[in-house]
Amino acid sequence: MLWCMSRNTPKATAIGGRIRAARQATGKGLREVARGLGIDHSKLSRYENGERVPPVTELASILGYLGVNGEEREDALRMAEDPESSSWLAVGLPEQRLQTAALIETEGLSSNITDVAPLVIPGLLQIGDYVRGILRAAGAPPEEIATRVAVRVGRSEVLTRSHSPVQFTAFIGEAALRNHIGGPEVMARQLEHLLVMGARPNINLHVFKIGTDWHPGLDGPVVLLTIDKATTVVFLENRRSGLFLQGEEDVAAYKTAVEKVRRVSLDPVQSTEFIEDVAKQMR
Repeated sequence: MLWCMSRNTPKATAIGGRIRAARQATGKGLREVARGLGIDHSKLSRYENGERVPPVTELASILGYLGVNGEEREDALRMAEDPESSSWLAVGLPEQRLQTAALIETEGLSSNITDVAPLVIPGLLQIGDYVRGILRAAGAPPEEIATRVAVRVGRSEVLTRSHSPVQFTAFIGEAALRNHIGGPEVMARQLEHLLVMGARPNINLHVFKIGTDWHPGLDGPVVLLTIDKATTVVFLENRRSGLFLQGEEDVAAYKTAVEKVRRVSLDPVQSTEFIEDVAKQMR
């Protein structure tokens, strides 16, 4: 059966997050809602945790019971039609917003995240003023900036939470450290924040310097999210689209690419010293 196969795929995770948020909005507990739906509470729990995707007809019943209607309902049902696809391409804002929700849910479930960021500081390590500088320069609607900054900065909680913080490895290009996003003062504070976060036991920072031969880190940004030993997904993003890959060959190719980036990068001690030097210059 299809719903038995969709363990922790990005779409399964996004659908589960929608169900959980809608249930919590009603103020009802999981067992109470399960009784109202006439299903076992453990089944509903698996749906909420992204371990299973309900068949479309059952998902429609769950959403209806929880009062989810309109565009939000249609988005969830559309994702449930093909939860097993080995890739998920989102083009344009409506679909990208769905994907961002899936990414945030997946970050929260992950045990390990690896981020290769050649030109911009990795998202989970960005400070508010740095994010604000990006959004303003990119022409984001002014009325959306505060909310988008709060969402971006809030995502870093997965690195600092008291229970099972994510093991995070970042490969950061030298250019990302030297670009004056938000201005030199903002960049100096951003680099100081990197040093503070890099001192945490669950975070490893690696810098790859300008002047190397070609390596996969020059292809562009990529994030690998590992939920458990058997489940890793790849996330790629550009200005107009985002792409999740979860096919075995695709994931293996990006894992190999990351190891090649590792070989040309400074180790964490060397990287910390390098970031300290750039921060002094920025100040």
